[in-house]
Amino acid sequence: SNSGAAIFLDTGGNAEAPIPSNFDQFLSCRKFIIVTGAPGQEVHSGQNALLFNGEFYFRDQLGEVIRRRGAASIAIAVVSQVVWVIVLTAALRMTGVPDSALSSGQIFAVYALVMVITILPISPGGAGVPELLFISAFTNIAGEQYNAAITAGVFLYRLYFWFVPIPIAWILLKTARRGKPMLPSSAELKAYAKG
Repeated sequence: SNSGAAIFLDTGGNAEAPIPSNFDQFLSCRKFIIVTGAPGQEVHSGQNALLFNGEFYFRDQLGEVIRRRGAASIAIAVVSQVVWVIVLTAALRMTGVPDSALSSGQIFAVYALVMVITILPISPGGAGVPELLFISAFTNIAGEQYNAAITAGVFLYRLYFWFVPIPIAWILLKTARRGKPMLPSSAELKAYAKG
């Protein structure tokens, strides 16, 4: 079947009115009707068209944000994961798990596997699942004699993971927003979103 979309605009009788180039200009038109799907199948007009096209507006804005900030976001995400692997390695070493029992490469591999497995949260907030996976995988690699040290190291890591970022984030936020309220206003957020 043929599918497509047509937009009919009422520009108030002005035949010279320009065709809108973005969603904000589109909304400034007095009246519009959008027909989608097979001919005659769906008609969205007025407020319904506005709701229907929120999806297209969101996709347009998301695409723009990804084009402008995508590479930097990926780089920051990778660096942050590497930092957490280093913290996990340090926690395991502090609790007595030697490099001979569990190498840094093995820790990195298990960490990556756990992150992939826990993409879909199995429990509320993912609580308990990463810990169980870390402890069982590390104990399987290092041996039962290191079970207590591995458990202590994983819980020390999770303590860092949950509680250290909060004060650091508040300090960084306070520093970045010198002389302004701690949280940005909606006008600031809109200006930031537009770039």
